Amino acid sequence: MFAQQPTVTVSDQFGKPATGIVAATETSGGNLNATTTAQTATTSSGVATFSGLFVTNAASSVTLTFTADSFTTTSSAINVSPASPSKLAVTTQPSPAATAGAAYVNGAISSGYLKNNDNPKYANDPIVTRYQSLLATYGPSGADPKNSFYFYGFAKAYDVVKLLYNAGKNPTRASLMKATQSMNWVNPYMIKGIKVKTSKTDHFPISQLKLLRYGNGTFSEFGPLIKGR
Repeated sequence: MFAQQPTVTVSDQFGKPATGIVAATETSGGNLNATTTAQTATTSSGVATFSGLFVTNAASSVTLTFTADSFTTTSSAINVSPASPSKLAVTTQPSPAATAGAAYVNGAISSGYLKNNDNPKYANDPIVTRYQSLLATYGPSGADPKNSFYFYGFAKAYDVVKLLYNAGKNPTRASLMKATQSMNWVNPYMIKGIKVKTSKTDHFPISQLKLLRYGNGTFSEFGPLIKGR
């Protein structure tokens, strides 16, 4: 909608106001008032005043053409901006069924620092088989030994026990905090080569990791150890 509606002056050869009907059309590729039919206004004292005109195309050089009898005049270029969104609709619906599966994520890259207890590479690893035995004995009924969250819990418990030993026979909060600042050991649940190490100025115990690639239903390590921070 034009905030300022156009007016067109119609005069005779002597410059006197003339009567008649002025037709308006949009000639820049869109439609005036959403129709190809010309919009009209009747002159009053030689002036045709239009109201309610709008165009359907957003462009930087929209022009309106006005015609009365055999005479034609064109407006200056008009910059028409798109209107703000007023509705949202899905024009193409997704299919009613879809397929999921490991094949769709094969090749995905991740990273990790723990052994993958679900990977065949570690099927006979001593710490993995011990973990499976302990989980079967002390874990919840029906606990899945391939669940990496159980394995993660065992790995963290290993570090906690080491800390408690290092905190002394009668550990206090102070001695435990001190122990956390001098961690220096190999956690057998971690990938070979990764150490647990802290200091008074470095409180991050794990500084290395390996890249992992998903395939055949599991993540497998590839490449050398890399810095994790």
